[in-house]
Amino acid sequence: MPNPLAGRVWEELSLYESRDLIDRFFKSRHDRDLSAEKANEITSNLAQGREYFSSAREAGELVRPLLLYYGVLALSRGLILALEPGTREASLSSSHGLVTLQWAQTLSAGIKELGKLQMQFATGTVSDLARATKNRDWGIYHGPTIPTWQVFEEAGSEHVPNGRSFLLQDVLARIPNLRDLYERTFEEHAHCYSGNVHQFITPPLQRNLYVDGTALGLPAEERVRNDLKIPATIPMAARTDHAFRDGRLHYFIRDQPEPGNDFIMHIPQMTLDGRGQGFFVAPLFDDVRLSTLSLLYMTAFATGMLARYHPSRWVAALSRSKGDFMFPLLKAAATTVEQRFPELVLQEIETPFRLQPV
Repeated sequence: MPNPLAGRVWEELSLYESRDLIDRFFKSRHDRDLSAEKANEITSNLAQGREYFSSAREAGELVRPLLLYYGVLALSRGLILALEPGTREASLSSSHGLVTLQWAQTLSAGIKELGKLQMQFATGTVSDLARATKNRDWGIYHGPTIPTWQVFEEAGSEHVPNGRSFLLQDVLARIPNLRDLYERTFEEHAHCYSGNVHQFITPPLQRNLYVDGTALGLPAEERVRNDLKIPATIPMAARTDHAFRDGRLHYFIRDQPEPGNDFIMHIPQMTLDGRGQGFFVAPLFDDVRLSTLSLLYMTAFATGMLARYHPSRWVAALSRSKGDFMFPLLKAAATTVEQRFPELVLQEIETPFRLQPV
C-alpha cells in the first residue's frame, strides 16, 4: 500500500532544490551566505536522489534495491553538504563507507545465509553521514506538565569504527519498523524495544523508562539490561499491571538522579518509528550507537550490492526458491528505506526539534 505521506515528504524535500530556498535555509542554519557553486552541489544531489527514488518506484524487484541505494547515496551526499558549511562536493569521499566481506563464500551455501552477509566499516559516506548528523535520533519525553510530552534530540556515535565488521542480520534487528517481522523470520529477539520515558513530580523525583521485554529465552530483565547496556546501578522491575500484552512483559527502569546527573545520559538510544512510536535500540557494538538514518543507509547498501553483484541469489530469493525465508523481511526492508529515509533526511535538514526540559 502506498505511503500517503510519501508525496508530502518529497514535495517538502523538493523545496531544497530551489536556489533561493536553499540560500534561505543555509543563512538561517549556519549564519553565513551560500556560494552559487555550493548551492548547485546541494540541490543537484537532492534532485538526483529524488529521481533515483522515483525510478525505483517504477522498477521491478530485480533492480529496485540498487536504484534505492543510489538514491540513498545521493540524498546522503546532499544532506552532508547542507549540514556542513565547509564541505564541498569535491571533498566528499567517493567510497560508500562500507565494504563486503566474503559474500561469495557465504552465499555458496545458498540464500538461507543472506542474514550472515558480513560488512565492514571503512572511510566513506557512512562515516561522513555519522559526522554530519552526529548519528542523532529523536525521542519523546513524557512529563507532568501541559503539554504532557516533549521531543528531544539524542546524539549517537559521531565516528564509526573503521575495520569493525558486522552482519546484515545485526542491522535489520535494530530497525523498529522491521522488529516484528525480524522476530518471526529468525525466531529470535530483535535488538529494539518499544518504550517511552516518563517524569513524575512526586517526592523523590522519579524518571521512569518503560520498555517491553518477553518471558522467552534469557530472563527478560537480564536480556533487556544487557542488550540496552543499562547500568547495574539503575533499578529495574516488572510492571505487573502491564504484563504480557501480545506476549511481551513490560518493565520500568527507575532513575533518581543526583544533582547534575542528567537522566537523558542514561537512556539507551531512542528513536521514533514512522508512526511516532518510541523505541530503544541496542548499540551495534558496546561503544557504537547508530541512528535509524545510518541503519537504513547500511540496509540499502547491503540489498543494493546483493542485487548488483549477486543477481542469481537475489533472483533465487525473488522466485521463492528453497531457503527464501528472508525474502519477506528484505522486501519490507526495501520498503522501509523507500519510505523512511527521505523522511529522516527532511527532518535533519529542517531540524524542527531541540532538547527541551519537561
